[in-house]
Amino acid sequence: MKKLFQSLIVLAAIAAGVAAILISARPYFFGWIVSAVQYTDAHNSLISAIATVLLACVTGGLVVMAYLQIKTTREQLRAYVFPDSAVLCDGMALSPPIPGKANEPGVVLAWKNTGQTPASNVISWGQVAVIEPINESRLTVPPLQSVFASHLGAGSVGTKSLWFGRALTPSEIADIAAGARAIYLFGRIEYSDIFRKKRFTNFRLAYAGIFPPPPGVIFNVCEKGNEAQ
Repeated sequence: MKKLFQSLIVLAAIAAGVAAILISARPYFFGWIVSAVQYTDAHNSLISAIATVLLACVTGGLVVMAYLQIKTTREQLRAYVFPDSAVLCDGMALSPPIPGKANEPGVVLAWKNTGQTPASNVISWGQVAVIEPINESRLTVPPLQSVFASHLGAGSVGTKSLWFGRALTPSEIADIAAGARAIYLFGRIEYSDIFRKKRFTNFRLAYAGIFPPPPGVIFNVCEKGNEAQ
């Protein structure tokens, strides 16, 4: 009880002090309020305009933040289809061997949806070419036709087998081994994500070395021709 009484006395003293300060400062305090009100009345239009601009800026900032958040979420959830592997061989490396494809470059291309959601209307085009590296820029992809379209779930893989079309000549095989020519695999994959936005992946890979190739050889990614959206 004694401690409670002492606490009440302290609170009363503090209240009295605050009241004394307010009473002594009353002329200045109320004078400041009157001045503020008068200034507001005199510049009401200007203050309203400034407030409107500030409100518009804040609203615009919130809209931009919301857009960026939605864009980030879509980028995280959309499908991403990229080449996953490319196996180079000739007909004699197959099981069983195909003598009619001896010394002919063949590729088994696999692409994978590395995104979190399915890719729909997946179409692709690819080709094998044997040319000098200096002519690489001549490798062009034609407009794709919407045929044999498929759907690719998250983490799923699609494949395509491609052949050069004829056996390589001894001169071409020697040039590939020396690096004067290379075996190119190039093409394009088109698809739509779950937000119905059309996407594409261009790819261009090259191999130079012993042919027929030993097991496990890999293509190298070219400097250009590998754009994606």
